[in-house]
Amino acid sequence: MDSESEAPLTPQPPPPPAPKKQPFPTWKQGFVLCLGGLGLFLSACFGCLATLNGRGNSTNEALSTLLGILALVGAAACAIGGVFIFIRMISALFAPKPKP
Repeated sequence: MDSESEAPLTPQPPPPPAPKKQPFPTWKQGFVLCLGGLGLFLSACFGCLATLNGRGNSTNEALSTLLGILALVGAAACAIGGVFIFIRMISALFAPKPKP
């Protein structure tokens, strides 16, 4: 028998514990989505209104329509971010308190 090919069998250390998962949604996700949606809404709304002349006629129909749709998408994203923040607040309110 070749003594070099046989290594002593030593037990492997246990793997490190898995990190605790952050519950969905996180505070950051909610705030980023809400603020990003608000920014998109405000900028697209301003752009849409800037393409309209005083009587509601658009100087560029396609651009005005696109910016109006983007304003709606931004408002929806801001609302979803607000719902995420609300869900996080409710889950933090009813989360079990750690024992000292």
